Amino acid sequence: MDDAPLAYLERLLRRASNPDDSPVEGAYLEGALLAYERIGALSRSETDSWRARIASAAIERDTGPEPPLPEAARAAGAQYLEQLVAGAPRLRRHPTPDERAADAECSSAVEALHAVGALDDQEQTEWTRRLLAAQAPWLDDPAPPPGEGPWAISIPPETPEEAAEDAAFDAAWAARPKAETTRRVVTGSPERHGGLAMIALAVHEDATSLHFHFVGEPVPVDTSGRHSRSSFTDTLDELVPPALRDDDGGVYEPVDQHPISASSHSPESAGDARQVVIGEWLYTPAAPDEATSFNIEQGDGHWTLTASS
Repeated sequence: MDDAPLAYLERLLRRASNPDDSPVEGAYLEGALLAYERIGALSRSETDSWRARIASAAIERDTGPEPPLPEAARAAGAQYLEQLVAGAPRLRRHPTPDERAADAECSSAVEALHAVGALDDQEQTEWTRRLLAAQAPWLDDPAPPPGEGPWAISIPPETPEEAAEDAAFDAAWAARPKAETTRRVVTGSPERHGGLAMIALAVHEDATSLHFHFVGEPVPVDTSGRHSRSSFTDTLDELVPPALRDDDGGVYEPVDQHPISASSHSPESAGDARQVVIGEWLYTPAAPDEATSFNIEQGDGHWTLTASS
């Protein structure tokens, strides 16, 4: 393209992007593009590209407030939500596909109507509360917590099998070590294998905990350029407790195949930052005072933690 047509189209693009300028009329733009195409200053593909660029800029410049929805649309939205809430299925531990679809329709309808202005903030909160009251009638206060993000709801058992599962879980949880006090600490090793370092070993009144520091692969980013939150969960699933033994012949069994606590300090901004996790695994039994050296193995990695004399 020659410099003169390019400069002219750049001015049109800036004019379409600037809310302080008068908008570019569609017929005016088409006339300019077709004129350049007829004289050979633009190819067909270049014409289409400039048309799309200027149209996109015109859409992005429209930042004014949206006109309020007519009352008829708001009333229709309220009527629709009344029907959804009335037919909302009870939350279950093992919902059917139809129940999952109905739950998704209810929650997405409230969000969608709020997004287009059919519901204000207070109305969205009230409809969410009404939906939750219908889905979880056992809750004394069905008001959702303030702020965005997920929240957890305890679902009572409906069958003898579910009640038995609850009882088994409660018994297993009650039998877990408490690890409320720390009797002694063995400092960690400077070695790092597969991104994993052992910070320390702590001996509690009824358990032994192994504290670790893990540096993983670069964190993937989502479409908004932020680091994916799911990468932290995926990393935890991959972090399994290593084999732990002491020099006194003791063998330690992990209480869980996942860390009992973990936190991530990876930045949220885009880039090639790596996933960093600090956490601990819990083992039984509590290490005896006679044990002064601990051997840790996982794959090709091996660490030795020795208590200070």
